[in-house]
Formats: sequence, C-alpha cells, structure tokens
Amino acid sequence: MHCPTLKKLPPPPLNKTGWPWTEESIPLPEVMSDGSRWPKLSVVVPTYNQGSYIEQTIRSVLLQGYPNYEYIIIDDGSTDNTPQILKKYETFITYSIRQDNRGAASALNRALQIVTGDWIAWQDSDDYYPSNHFRIFAENLKNLNNADIVYGAIECINEENKFLRNYPVINPFTIENLLPYPQIGHQSLFFKRKIFDESNFFNETFYHVMDLDFFLRLALKGYRFCFLKGMLGYYRTHPASMSSTQFWVQEGSRIYTGLLSNPTISLSLRKKVIQSIRWSCLSCFGSFKLDLFRKVVRNTVIHIGIKETGLEILAKYLLSFLGENIIRQFKSIKTNYAYWVQMVTQYRMKLFGNYRKRNDT
Repeated sequence: MHCPTLKKLPPPPLNKTGWPWTEESIPLPEVMSDGSRWPKLSVVVPTYNQGSYIEQTIRSVLLQGYPNYEYIIIDDGSTDNTPQILKKYETFITYSIRQDNRGAASALNRALQIVTGDWIAWQDSDDYYPSNHFRIFAENLKNLNNADIVYGAIECINEENKFLRNYPVINPFTIENLLPYPQIGHQSLFFKRKIFDESNFFNETFYHVMDLDFFLRLALKGYRFCFLKGMLGYYRTHPASMSSTQFWVQEGSRIYTGLLSNPTISLSLRKKVIQSIRWSCLSCFGSFKLDLFRKVVRNTVIHIGIKETGLEILAKYLLSFLGENIIRQFKSIKTNYAYWVQMVTQYRMKLFGNYRKRNDT
C-alpha cells in the first residue's frame, strides 16, 4: 500500500495547521534509487481513550509518502471519541480492530499476529512521527547490516506540541543502560520481523513497564540494537500519559528481582540491577508512597540482603513509620540547617579571607 496524499485525506480540524495537518512528506517513487523495492513497514498503534491526540498520530503515518507499508490500529475498548476518529480514516487503515480493554501489551500482541512487514514500528496513540521519518529509516538500512532493532532520537513535547527536552537516548547501546528505565523509546524505533517470527512477544502481565521487560529480554537473547542518527520521534508527556510511581515501581521491581535470579547475567548488569532497586526504593520514599516504600524495602532485603540494601534506605525505612507530616518537617529542618551551615561557611571564608589579605599587606 502507498501512503495517500494530503488531498486524499479527510480535512483536518479547522484550527490545525502545519505537519501533519496541512503539510505532507515528499512522496517517494515506487522503487529505491538502486531499483530494489522499499522494505515493507508495518506500523502498529495500540490506543485507549486518546481521542485528543490520535488523529495527529494517524496523519503522521499516512502522510509519510512511503510506497510500501501497512497500518494496524488496535482500539483497546476506548470510551471517548477515538472510535469516531478511526471511522473517519478507516479507508486508509489496513486493519482497525476493537477489543475489550485488556491493556496495551495485549493489543500489541494481537496486532503482531497479523503483521506482514519486513520491519515493524510501534507507535503510541498520543505520540507521532516527524515528516520523512520512514524514508530516513529505509534509506539508511544498508548501513546497518546486522541490526535487529533500529532506534533513533526522541524529543519530549507537551499537549500543544511544544518542545520540552531531549529524551536521554543511549548511543552506543548497552544493556546496563536499559536500567532503571529504558533509554531508548518506541516513538522512534523499528523491530526486524524475525524477532516476532521467533516467538518474542510482550508480557501481558505488565501494563506500565512492558517496553522495559521486552527490551531487556531481547538484549539478553543477543538481538542487536543499533542507533540511527537523524531518525527522530516525538514523545508527548501529559498528565494522562504518566504512569503512577506506585504501579511503575511494583512492576519494575518484578523485572529487577527476576534479573537477579538469572545466573547468566554479567557482574556489571547485576550491579546496575541493584542500583535500580535502590532507586525504586528512594523514588517511593521521595514521593511519600510510604506503604509501598516499606513493601519494596522488605522485598529488597530478601533479594539482595541488608548490606547491599544500604544504610540510607534502612534508615528511611525506620523513618517512614513516623508518617508523611513528620518526614516533611524533618526535611524542612534538614534543608534549613544545610542552608545556615552554608551561609556561616561563606561568611567565615569571607571574614578570614579579608583578614589574611590585611595581614599579607
């Protein structure tokens, strides 16, 4: 299937201009410059109640000007206006499937059972691609001979598509830098078809860290991750997109402790896992998820022992029983104390510095 032109798509909302509303990518010829066919791309989008953003996601795929792709959207039981938007673009979507709400991992796995592309992209329905994204990927594949996963840079944006910051993407790839959270993202990433032909799918018991789990499993199996300079994706951050600390830590802890039980992991990866477990504990304490914090600390002691858990975490474990209000007061006192120590130190330096200067003269 060839991407449609801007003129063939339904008109955008009246207040929308620019990419991908009133602009399109440069249309590509039917074959590449060497006469070979363009690799077939399968773009998979799971969605749930993202009616505010999914139309932009859809158009950023359809207006790539790419001549060989398929587009699969799995609606995971949306109750907002998502079905109406999908209906609007249904003639341009290869498969639009609706299922009961079972989570993004389930939706992805369902789509991956029917993909036919050489390379598969997974995009969330509140994120989107820049123009010419598919062309940049396809034209550079010849320079990535042994790549199984190709990933690029990511920019974080807000609800109004305004740039916030660059996402910390790792280059070159190391498995250690997938922890405590993955420093690559599916907003700018393609999987080789053979990964799924070899029965690698998403773990449907994860709802918040399924990408971390999947990337780690692929890396441990030896699949090759390659960074492609010039390829970019947009990752939208907004209140509805942010996983809560509670669920992220609970699922992340399952992954970390699972890695520790794997006797084949390297010493460097084991060290990073332990650092990640500590980070999870401190994240819970810092966000005052005190019941969860104590649960995670107890689990940590069981898996890595008291010594590797560390005195700081154990001290905060005891402190957590005093309650949030007391901890906040303690932090305030500690902050004020540190401030006054700094002020006194600076004053002493200034006083004695001037005194030395006078003596020197």
